[in-house]
Amino acid sequence: MATTLLAITLALSMVVASAQAQDPVYEVKLRLLTKRGTPLAEAQVQVQLPNLANETVTLDATNVYVLKVSVVGSAGQLLDGAAVAVLKDGYVVASATARGGVATFELLPGDYTIEAAFLGKRGTAKVSMTTDYSVSIPLDVFMVIGNQAFSASEVVLWIVLAIVIVIVLARIRRKAPAPPTPPPTEAPTKTQ
Repeated sequence: MATTLLAITLALSMVVASAQAQDPVYEVKLRLLTKRGTPLAEAQVQVQLPNLANETVTLDATNVYVLKVSVVGSAGQLLDGAAVAVLKDGYVVASATARGGVATFELLPGDYTIEAAFLGKRGTAKVSMTTDYSVSIPLDVFMVIGNQAFSASEVVLWIVLAIVIVIVLARIRRKAPAPPTPPPTEAPTKTQ
């Protein structure tokens, strides 16, 4: 399990519990974020607090796992720019664009559905986070032309369609009637 350092925001305010209190009481509000800025509402942390006067405290999360999602096409190519979303109980808890075809998330333990989309093609995977995990989501993308993704069967269909059009056009041209030939002219006969 990877230990993840958390950025924290500490809002310290001294509160005097009562007139008899000799030591100040600290009210601490923590907002736990992963290195990538993902809020962690249920992260478990272990804290040993020294004297907090003007000191920075770093907390280590003990239950955050790294999920690496690779989005691949039908030829095994990584699909740069694919949109990846992580859902828990039907709600999106994290999303990212797969740079170089790969997106990385830091997640708490639990079951998640991963959705990937690339130029209209979609795929899903289910993961159970109990340790760091890598998952590959295959999408039916064989080729990208312009801003359109094509599957292998669509590419074959377009090639067959182009061949049929060429054959039809060649036959039409071959069957086109030849221009009419002028009737033979009779040569004038000489009279003797």
